Amino acid sequence: MRYLPNGKQMSEADAHTIHKIGIPSLVLMERAALQIVETMQKKNISTEKSLIVCGSGNNGDGFAVARLLTEQGKHADVLFAGKEASLSEECRCQKQIVENMGISVFTEFPDEEYTVIIDAVFGVGLCREITGHYKDVIDWMNLQDAEKVAVDIPSGICAATGKILGTAFRADLTVCMACVKLGCELFPGKSYAGESIPVAIGIDPKYFSNRLDVCYTFDKHDLGKLLPARMMNSHKGSYGKVLIIAGNETMSGAACFAAEAALRMGAG
Repeated sequence: MRYLPNGKQMSEADAHTIHKIGIPSLVLMERAALQIVETMQKKNISTEKSLIVCGSGNNGDGFAVARLLTEQGKHADVLFAGKEASLSEECRCQKQIVENMGISVFTEFPDEEYTVIIDAVFGVGLCREITGHYKDVIDWMNLQDAEKVAVDIPSGICAATGKILGTAFRADLTVCMACVKLGCELFPGKSYAGESIPVAIGIDPKYFSNRLDVCYTFDKHDLGKLLPARMMNSHKGSYGKVLIIAGNETMSGAACFAAEAALRMGAG
């Protein structure tokens, strides 16, 4: 089973992990950055020359990614698109470390070419339309000739509906913290997220198990457990009979789909 939380639900899980479980926010940030770098490497995304675009708030993962790539001997630059006054304490700490290491932090668009652009501008809490400076930043990112990776969710996609909030980052890969967000599974958000991969950072997805308001879906492993084993000497009558009442003379689509599904599942 895969849980698909929205932004509010994910923020509650994050707060539970920090305040109830006791894992500090800075630790979660570090683990997220490690998973982002590792996932890019597994997907053979070239990080030889990376630009990490960071916003404000608590989105310090991007700064940490820049540090980790630099420690690996890669070239990493940061484009800071946010506001200094709006940084959380943890995010400010990550930014300061990057600056102490001598990593380039731009506030204007760099005149460079990169192998990958990493989007860490907005998190899952975005609920307003993107305009002005932030719109210019995201539109510029989309125009760059590089592979594109989003952190948690592409900036500009609503985590609850998949709606485009004015403009949105077009990712080839989205590295999702703990769970794929609902907005990455609903269109048009899904077409902007590219391949969405959930990674473990210390937030347990089982937190959502008793939440009836959280969407979920089954994967192939779940379906394999739900379907009964088929006997080698069975026939279609061994697995019950299905009566489908659907459609009419001019609307047969639903009836056809239902009948085909029952046939494929092996019902009599």
